[in-house]
Amino acid sequence: MTRVSQLPTVEQVQHAKNMIIAEAAEVGERPSVLALARRVGLSNTTLRRHFPDAADDLSALRRTPVTPSAAEPDGSANVQEQIARLRQDKADLATRLELAIASIQHLSLDNDRLRRTLEAANKVTNINTKTRHASDRNGSGGHV
Repeated sequence: MTRVSQLPTVEQVQHAKNMIIAEAAEVGERPSVLALARRVGLSNTTLRRHFPDAADDLSALRRTPVTPSAAEPDGSANVQEQIARLRQDKADLATRLELAIASIQHLSLDNDRLRRTLEAANKVTNINTKTRHASDRNGSGGHV
């Protein structure tokens, strides 16, 4: 059986809930029950079990849409920032993809070269005539 830890008081949870709501409003986000649980040092489930009213209050606030701040009445500046960030992320990912493709191509060529070197060193004869390389077709591949 596990030992029950000291639960915070209703007042402590209420105070922490008010702080979470205020902080979320400042940054334009929605408050979360998980943030409250972490703030008071409980697991999400324990908070919901012992303080259902606080959890329900935050859940209801989480379902309501965030209103834009007074500086951005239509929220267009925030959307423009997000679009710019997403475009930059897309460009970064495209660059990474190109590098990954080039690396795979390079590794494929290296693998082929090393395989050929190993086969030549071990005097392996290629019996697949469809995939014989140009060097094999000109008579230097050991075929009669």
